[in-house]
Amino acid sequence: MCQLCYRFFSPDMLAPHHIKTVGSGGGDVLGNLISLCAECHTRVHTSGKWVLYEALKSRIVADDPEDYETQINEIKDRLNI
Repeated sequence: MCQLCYRFFSPDMLAPHHIKTVGSGGGDVLGNLISLCAECHTRVHTSGKWVLYEALKSRIVADDPEDYETQINEIKDRLNI
């Protein structure tokens, strides 16, 4: 499944995408990779980090506003924004 548009694809139709680039210190670890379909992968690379930021932000589940802010800041840090 694409982790941006939530459509289902066979595994060979998905590509890994680094949340924090390798050049910025991100590694090839599961916590730094998401699976994207070709369309969403292109969208992220052409539209910039904000597409990915909005998608990751929409997945935050937090009852406490401070926890929400902490998670927002972690996403921003991972994306270098």
